[in-house]
Amino acid sequence: MPDDAPNGKATALLVIHGIGEQNPYETLDLVARAFVRYFRGRNQIPVIHPERIRHADWTEVAVHLDFPAHERERLSLFEFYWAPYTEGKATYRGVIGWLLRTVLSPLRYLADNLLALRDSRSHNSAGQVVWLMLREVGRATFVYVPFLVLVGILTILLVQGFTPVREVSRALSATARREPNLVALAGVALCITVASVLVLFVVRELWQWWHRRTPSVGRVAEVAWVIMASVLALGFWMAALWVGRLGNVDLSPYATILLRPSHLWLLVFVVLVLWLRRVLLDYVGDIAVYVTADAKSASYEARTGILKASSAALARLLRGYDRVIVLGHSLGSVIAYDTINELLSQAWASPESAAAPAAPPVGMPDLAKLKGLVTFGSPLDKVYYFFREHVPADQAVRAQILSFLYSFRRGYSGRTYGDFKFAYPETPQEVAGHEANAFPTLPSFRWLNIWSWMDPVSGPLNFYRLEERDRLRRWYWMWGLAHLAYWNDPKLYEATAERFLGPSVPRSDSVYSQP
Repeated sequence: MPDDAPNGKATALLVIHGIGEQNPYETLDLVARAFVRYFRGRNQIPVIHPERIRHADWTEVAVHLDFPAHERERLSLFEFYWAPYTEGKATYRGVIGWLLRTVLSPLRYLADNLLALRDSRSHNSAGQVVWLMLREVGRATFVYVPFLVLVGILTILLVQGFTPVREVSRALSATARREPNLVALAGVALCITVASVLVLFVVRELWQWWHRRTPSVGRVAEVAWVIMASVLALGFWMAALWVGRLGNVDLSPYATILLRPSHLWLLVFVVLVLWLRRVLLDYVGDIAVYVTADAKSASYEARTGILKASSAALARLLRGYDRVIVLGHSLGSVIAYDTINELLSQAWASPESAAAPAAPPVGMPDLAKLKGLVTFGSPLDKVYYFFREHVPADQAVRAQILSFLYSFRRGYSGRTYGDFKFAYPETPQEVAGHEANAFPTLPSFRWLNIWSWMDPVSGPLNFYRLEERDRLRRWYWMWGLAHLAYWNDPKLYEATAERFLGPSVPRSDSVYSQP
């Protein structure tokens, strides 16, 4: 870390991306540009400095924002990139099976979930419990059952879809065999293919222009490319017509086959299946790999690898900076929470032996520098509801052990343990002189959660202990697509800056959880 931060202070911000086909430094780019716009809008012009950071087997790049004309501390931006850990770990069949098990989880663990819902929302009356039960059964009837039916229909259509594909292939092949000039036909097909690909690229480029919020760094080259690609596409279409006329190729039989309504529907179906397969493998597959709580699962190794790397990344910042903030989007927010919980658990744990105690990645003095967590589009509520490890009703000790291990800011479980209830200190000890069996807390920590009704992934995080003023609800117009709208929402960066980057220090955390 450079030691020339203004006023001797430095704040690090670690951003963790969500699901999807992310590329290295994409999320860092989004966050850096957003904060530059935020500060420029307040007449605080930042100077952007990159820095190479050497690790054992790779080189990281950080982005520093300095404010030479203002008395504002340096803001250093880092990214934790975890996408390679889940790449290739999910299969189409495995994801479908995981989804089928997932949608049945609320019914399998209805009593357990009702207990958690009642406690998280203070539903203590008999009428409220009955309402929650009816709601869960209704959810299964009107959401989960139709989902299972949809998966079944898609599977049947996928199997039956091979027959029309063979029919189209045979019809085109039979027509081509009657063609006297196969060379000219091949030339026409090649020209049409190249023209179609160019048109698709042009449409994609124009779509990106429409959604771009900041000027392009290569505007002249992009405009020139679109113009040339459009001209080339038109040229290849004209070349296809010219080659067809020159070689006496009659294109009408092929057009009749391809433009038949049943075949057009087949094309739409194939595109839909390919799109669904990509969503399942590249997006849902990431979730399926990471949220697996079963240590015996084949994907558990990937989850362990992500947590190990994220813990190391956060520990490096805590050792080197005065203040650290973590931003997590979507599944990245789950990784962020698990990382904080893991570091706290290790710091509060007893050493393996008094003779040779194993040092934790960071101690409590370093963890005290962790001032905030910002989650947006976070599925933490749903991960807890669907994917937490469920314990049989009579395993009172194991239930408390799991709550003990994953206790940071977690809501009350609502269970009654009777004679097997663990004994805890009345109040948690902080930083110095802590007890090994106390629940981890942070002295000046604040958790901001941003969510939207139009984002089916996000939620208000009712199963976790946040202050109501730090549950920020946003409205976006496109249902589903709202899950990505946070990145370009100025309110996200404004709320983050106001809570964590202003001159005032966030107030102490007075809330801790019990199992």
